[in-house]
Amino acid sequence: TTLSSLLSINLIRKLLKRNPEERFQSVFEVMHELEEIPSAQNKKFWLRSPIYLLNSSSLVGHETAISSFRQIYSETCKEKRGKFVLIVGQTGVGKSRFMEECEVLGQIEGANVVRLRISSIQDSRYAFYPSLLKQLQTICNGTSPELLKKYDILYGQSSLLQTENTGLGAGHKNTESVNAQQMDKITFSKTLSDFIFDLNQILEKPLIISINDFSLLNVEDLGFLDYMNFHLPESKIIVLESLTQNYSQSEKDKHARLSEERLTKTFETNLLKVELKPLTKTKCIEFLK
Repeated sequence: TTLSSLLSINLIRKLLKRNPEERFQSVFEVMHELEEIPSAQNKKFWLRSPIYLLNSSSLVGHETAISSFRQIYSETCKEKRGKFVLIVGQTGVGKSRFMEECEVLGQIEGANVVRLRISSIQDSRYAFYPSLLKQLQTICNGTSPELLKKYDILYGQSSLLQTENTGLGAGHKNTESVNAQQMDKITFSKTLSDFIFDLNQILEKPLIISINDFSLLNVEDLGFLDYMNFHLPESKIIVLESLTQNYSQSEKDKHARLSEERLTKTFETNLLKVELKPLTKTKCIEFLK
């Protein structure tokens, strides 16, 4: 009960933060936070796959962007040609909502979706890779346990995953992973990229990796994306990345601009940039209706 009360208080405090960037950036972040409260009884609104979005409301103002994603998904299925999709826009323009819509569209078509949600810069260092590996493990358990065994060494990289050396502490406690030889960042990045590519080769439908918000991550620590860049032209992988694009001189916004520049240079022809604009007056009226 004490833990539940503490989590509830922290949630309310975050909702009331004076600085908008310190609050929750979408209703889905609030849902995720509510899921952490163990004593809560009513879970009707906890939707891991928000299919209801397509029925209860349409995505107003970003129809062209959604059409672009549909085209990318179709090309990925037919031509086996993956893409990085970089979604940029100012705070509150609808990036998280757009990504949720893309994820749902992919799920309806049978795609496997890996969601990576980082709520703060502090979380990014500790949460990104464990969350990614845990979700890949779940997909592998249902499709190819043998492949998971092949890449078991990834789950024992405590120095890079910032975890105790117990296979992420999530039920993955194979002896090999617990006693795994520690990799350097380059070897880890390449091995992880190979794991994702090999898994994608087994899956019938595309694999969507959704990363929100990229401005909270250190691009230099995500070397596996560089290696994935070589795999994309012959894969069914779509990497969705959102990036908050404000024009202030704050350290966070400077970091976001540097991240965008590096991503653009690194992924070149494999990258499609989707810029979301604020709603026009006409679209605001349509949205309110």
